[in-house]
Amino acid sequence: MTDSSPSGRPRYAPSQPPLRRWQPAAIIALLFIGGAVFWAPAVAAWRTEVLLNLEQLDAAESWLGRAEWLGLDRAQADFFRGTLASRRRRLAEAARWLRSAAAAGYAPAEVKRAQRVVLAQAGRFAELGGQGVELLAHPGADAAGIYRGFVLYALANGLTGDAEKVIARWREQFPAEADPVRFAGLVATIENDWQAAEKAYRRGHELAADDHQILRSLASCLMNQLKFSEAKACWHKLLDADPESPAAVTGLADCQSKLGDTAAAAATLKVHAEAVANDADAAALRGRVSRELQDHPEAVSWYEKANRLRPESTEIKRLLAQAYRLNGQADRAESLKPVVAAGEAALAEIRRLNGRLAQEPRNANLRYRLGELTWRWQSRAEGLNWMRVVLRVDPRHEAAKRFLADHDDGQTDAGTTESLALPEMVSD
Repeated sequence: MTDSSPSGRPRYAPSQPPLRRWQPAAIIALLFIGGAVFWAPAVAAWRTEVLLNLEQLDAAESWLGRAEWLGLDRAQADFFRGTLASRRRRLAEAARWLRSAAAAGYAPAEVKRAQRVVLAQAGRFAELGGQGVELLAHPGADAAGIYRGFVLYALANGLTGDAEKVIARWREQFPAEADPVRFAGLVATIENDWQAAEKAYRRGHELAADDHQILRSLASCLMNQLKFSEAKACWHKLLDADPESPAAVTGLADCQSKLGDTAAAAATLKVHAEAVANDADAAALRGRVSRELQDHPEAVSWYEKANRLRPESTEIKRLLAQAYRLNGQADRAESLKPVVAAGEAALAEIRRLNGRLAQEPRNANLRYRLGELTWRWQSRAEGLNWMRVVLRVDPRHEAAKRFLADHDDGQTDAGTTESLALPEMVSD
């Protein structure tokens, strides 16, 4: 709209300021940004949950970090942290996060189910009762961990038939995973079915060629069938992959010795001497190889070292006594006679108790006695593992707890030891 100025020129009405002209667009933009800020934590949380269910744990952890940065509710964040730790089998950590989620007010039903999953993963099905059966029937995204926990529980309690049934279901649901095949091999080993064990471990090696534990199990299984040439190939492969592995060094040298190539066995042990410097099995094997080479003073030296490294072993003491006799040291051999006799009596009791265990698989006190005898006369590492199994059968066994507290220095293979000492769960 115009009018005339005194000069006769047309005068235009002043235009709106830029802010007023763009005000509707600015409001829409602000609303969009506000909505994005409001919904961003929920979107990140949804993405985290999807990735957790897909077992893409590293990606899930990354999205969870974004969700927390965007302001995700603490209770939900703690619940996701607990789920993440559970899927990674860090069970004590998972239990702590779930307690924190419960304290922060997260949905009680979801927290309690997640805690039951953690107990199941820990193999504590005796505490779950009928809820454990429900978890096995409807494991959801936690199926692999629940199946694994049940197999550990079943084997600890002598329920190999139940273990085999769950392993079969586990393999059916996860045909590309090596873990259920590994446990199938373990069950076959327990039953001394070496052909079935070999078949399982070969399949496991096909699925997970880089899994050294499976390859080691396959090699040991082959040796138990006297298939030393095939076992030697496995040990060679393992040694190439892990030159510092004492098991690979001793396994290879043992096969070479049993195939009659004593010189090759001696060379293997010498070349990898640093890797097995503190390994009792390797020292005992070097003693045997030296004896085969008729070097009796050297055999005595190695058996003495093996005895220092594993002073509880009756078998090493027996071999040392033999080496003393062959080296003309009859007096030293005689000095070992009483302790070897006591050890052999203990080993006979171990065999007798193992026979009883087949009839009383849930007898925790029987397992405790086996652990004591094994620790004292055979292998401290194996004795400690017996004590851990005692706590799987009876988590409240005070003597086993004290034994582990006194003797477990953390240097042995604890397996799932942390599962035996989970923080207190939220009560129903």
